[in-house]
Amino acid sequence: MTPRLADPPERGVSGRPRAVAGRRRGCPQPPDRAPSRFRRVRAGTTVPVTVHVANARLPETVEVDVLKSTPFGFEFVGTTTQQVPVRKANQTTDFKFNYTFTTADAAIGKVTFKAVASLVGARDALPTDNEAISAATKVRL
Repeated sequence: MTPRLADPPERGVSGRPRAVAGRRRGCPQPPDRAPSRFRRVRAGTTVPVTVHVANARLPETVEVDVLKSTPFGFEFVGTTTQQVPVRKANQTTDFKFNYTFTTADAAIGKVTFKAVASLVGARDALPTDNEAISAATKVRL
């Protein structure tokens, strides 16, 4: 499992279950337009944060935690657990979260999300690849 906060989801190198976190969709973008490095949102706006999990070997139960950046590290946003079936390469199972940007986020000026995926009831052979950090989202009042 390897979480990643970017689109499109990358293929897994070893076929192990991995999580890939998708971009925050503050506003729709046409598919032919490359996403900008920074998204811009206002405090009080709720946006979906999607984590894509790919699995090429065995059906697994996966828990995904989403955290947001603060000046002192990362702060917990939410967690969800669900079954991830075996799928073909480049197909994923979505874990969806909603996040409402706060005035504290606007005071800092930007937010970066971190996704952490872990197997439930099983041991991951390579747990070091289970985290990903998104590009920053600029937040204003």
